Order: sequence, then C-alpha cells, then structure tokens
Amino acid sequence: MDGGLARIDFPQDEPLAFACDPSPLDQARLISVSPTAAALIGLNAQDIQNSSAWRRLLCGEAILSSVPSYASVYAGHQFGVFVPRLGDGRALNLGRLRGWELQLKGAGSTPYARGADGRAVLRSSVREYLCSEAMAALRVPTTRALSLVVSTTPVFRERVEPAAIVCRMAKSFARIGHVEYFASRGRADLVTRFLDGLIESESDFHEARSERGAARYEAFFWEVVGRTAELMAHWTAQGFMHGVMNTDNFSLLGLTLDYGPFGWMEGFRAHHVCNHSDHGGRYRFSQQPAVGLWNLSRLLASLGVTLDRSHQQRLEDELVARYESRFQGAFLALMASKLGLNDLLSDAEGREGLDALLDSLFPILHEQGIDYPRFFRALSKVSLLSDPASCDTASLERDWGVLLSECSDPQAWLPWLSQFRQLASRGLPIGEPGWPTLQSRWRAARLAVNPAFVLRNWVAEEIIRALEDEQDPTLLERACRVFASPFEDHIDASAWQAPPPQWAATLQVSCSS
Repeated sequence: MDGGLARIDFPQDEPLAFACDPSPLDQARLISVSPTAAALIGLNAQDIQNSSAWRRLLCGEAILSSVPSYASVYAGHQFGVFVPRLGDGRALNLGRLRGWELQLKGAGSTPYARGADGRAVLRSSVREYLCSEAMAALRVPTTRALSLVVSTTPVFRERVEPAAIVCRMAKSFARIGHVEYFASRGRADLVTRFLDGLIESESDFHEARSERGAARYEAFFWEVVGRTAELMAHWTAQGFMHGVMNTDNFSLLGLTLDYGPFGWMEGFRAHHVCNHSDHGGRYRFSQQPAVGLWNLSRLLASLGVTLDRSHQQRLEDELVARYESRFQGAFLALMASKLGLNDLLSDAEGREGLDALLDSLFPILHEQGIDYPRFFRALSKVSLLSDPASCDTASLERDWGVLLSECSDPQAWLPWLSQFRQLASRGLPIGEPGWPTLQSRWRAARLAVNPAFVLRNWVAEEIIRALEDEQDPTLLERACRVFASPFEDHIDASAWQAPPPQWAATLQVSCSS
C-alpha cells in the first residue's frame, strides 16, 4: 500500500467515475473490526487491527497501490423528485478484495459532494456499522461493515460533532440510480456497458449471463425485481423501517443499502415514519413494499433505452403481478417461520388460513401499539397446550402469560391466539404422547428466527454517547457481540430488550443521523 494516486481523466462523454484521494482525519483510531465481515474476505479481525497497513487503509491515510480509489456518479429519485446528478459524495471505493468491493464512507470530499465536506459524523457511522452487521445476523440481505474509525476532526451538522469512517463491503454497490444516470443522458451504450459488467461479475445473474441483447436485460430486470420484492418482504416481516428509500439508495443486488434514519417497530404503527425529514410520510412503514415497486418502475423506464417500446410495454404489463407474487410468497414464508406455521405453506387451504391470520394480526398490533420484536420473541416461548379462548385463568397465565404481558389489552388477543393455536395444531399433535419434546423443538425453532435483540435507536444513542462524551468503547464492544448473535439471550445486555426509556421518548433520526 502507498499514499500516492495517479489521476485518471475519464472522457467527458463517459462520466463513469472519478479517481480521488481520501482525506485523512485528525487522530484517527481504528476502534472496531467485525469478525464476521473480515472472515468474508478471508481475514481475521484481530490481524486487521494489529496491521499498520490495514489501519492506514481503513483510516483513509493510504490506498491500494494496485488500483486508484474512486468515487462513482449516479442519479436518483429523491422523495419522488428526479435529481440528474448525485454520486458518491462521501464514499470512496478502494477496489475489490476476494470478490468484495471495499468502500470508505466519510473519507472526505469527492467530485460528487456538491460542495459538502464528504464526512460522516460519529453517530451516523456507529449506527451504520452496527446495523449492517445486525441485519446480516438477522439474515436480511445487506451491505456489510468491516470497520469503524473514530477521530477528533470536527464537522458541523445540527451541531459540531466528531468525524468517523466506516468501511463498507458489498459484492457490488451498483444502484438503480446508476442506470438512471446513464439513461437520462440517452446513453444506451453506457447502460449496456454498465449492466454487462455487473451481469458478468455477479454469479447470481447466471440466467442473464447466458442471454444476449434485449433478452439479457429482461432476465436481469426480473432478477432485480425478485430480489427487491424479497428484500421488502424481509423488512416487513422484521418490522424494520429504512427511512430513505430513494432510487439512489436501492441496490441492484437487492441489498439493504445506506443506513440513515432506520428503526424497528418498538410501538407498532402501520403508518409510522421513522425519518423526521420525511414530512409527507412517503417512506412510512406501510408504504415500503409499494415504494420498492415504484423504484423498480423507474429502473424499467431507464432500461427503455435498451429495449424497443413493445418489449418495454410487455414488461410494464407484467411488473405488478410478478412483483406482488414474489413479495407475497417471500413474506408468507418468513411470517410462517416466525409463527411456527410452516406446514400451512404446503397447500392452498393452509395458505388461506395463514393469510387470514396475518390479516387479523397487524390491525391488533397497530391498535395496541405492540412492541413488534418483543411480541414475536414472547410468542416463541408460549405453550400451545391450552386454548386461550376457553381455558381457565390459571392455564391462561401458565401457557400464554409470557405473551399476554406484552399486550395492553390481553382479552382482545384471545380470539386471535385461539385461531393461531388451531392453525398450529395442523402440524403439531398438541397434548398427545411425546408432546413435551415436540413443543420444545417448536420453541427452539421459533427462538432461532425471532430475535431477542434488534438495534433500537435508543440503544444506538447510548453507545454513541459513551463513545462521544466519554471515549468509552465498552458498550460498542458489547453491542458488536450481542448483535452478531441476536437470537441468543445475552444476560448482560437484557436492558437493551426494553422499550425506549423516558429520556429517549422523543428521540428522532434524520438523513444526517
């Protein structure tokens, strides 16, 4: 590695990217490396922390000698409004290592920073670092975070804050906004060059790779549709809100990309808006699947430069049905797993029963403002032995008390729980010989898919305050361990399972959080 960089001047009619150096921070310190992310590139987290070469690279003090670091240009629909030129304003791509792209977020201004400093503040960096790895542990498709660097460099957002850098990892950071950028300039040649490079480099696009011409880009499009639909299903099933679902924040690989004002449903409200900058509620929780579809329609419009009109019209006519089918299939499978009703997926009658159960579940979650992660974790611990609609008080407390304690009006839940138990009995011989063993297995399977811990905003704020105010990494270290294994009961972090404390009741996050 070295600190030098040869400038690359791309022709004016081919605005693909621009080579630029990172800007070093003041008193930069590499304070955390994700062991699971490091393993993806065949490295050990401790070895990275002990390496001066890696420290310099991750702190933005060096680049790879074999390739220049660069910022990429893209466009995007931001809150529904098309912005023709955005790009990596505070992200620098370092190159590929063992099939993974490494990218520094917060390493300084780039040609696409639009006059800004290109820095990331500590609070946003901590949130992205922890949530990237937490989502991966929850099995939600996501970019990864290799490392977190802190510094004394001051930057101004709502207030003066210390700057930090996260090293992100992905197989590709390609976005819908990349295609929009080239298409909006009428450059079909750049659209096809960009897509061909992505298709050839990503093994999952095997069907598109075998095609040529318009058939290749159609196959590519349907792959992106499927991945995006499944990602929206994951977010919905997890009770996760992204907050800024602009097309420039939507990955062509179907990954959760760019963690800003995110959150989980700590008090379920179907129309909750987690980003206080989203004044119109465009990206509210209930709207997320529809926004995913709308973003795909923008991708298809951009692909129009590679397709004739009749071909594009056919894809438009099929888009809604194919997206909804993929979303519903993935969502039902995820919810069946969370509820322990996987057997219902095997036939039409079972799927109808599951649909009806979910149709009645979400309204009551909304009406009572239920803490979504706690509800499903508690559901994993119930006993199905008694029917909650007809059993005595003692049996109700014994078998269902752990769940009903999460509900503000337990009586209102009894009909739904009875319906749930009846559906569960299709695959479980409740009360018959061997039942205790079967129930233990059922519970273990539910605990393996319903997390004990999610990265609540108030928990992230606690960790941020400890780092910023006291330079104490203890809570960060605990968080790295807890959120890497969120399905386990970490006794030393049990307080992080609680709803927001009083001091965090008005905590808000925005695009700069």
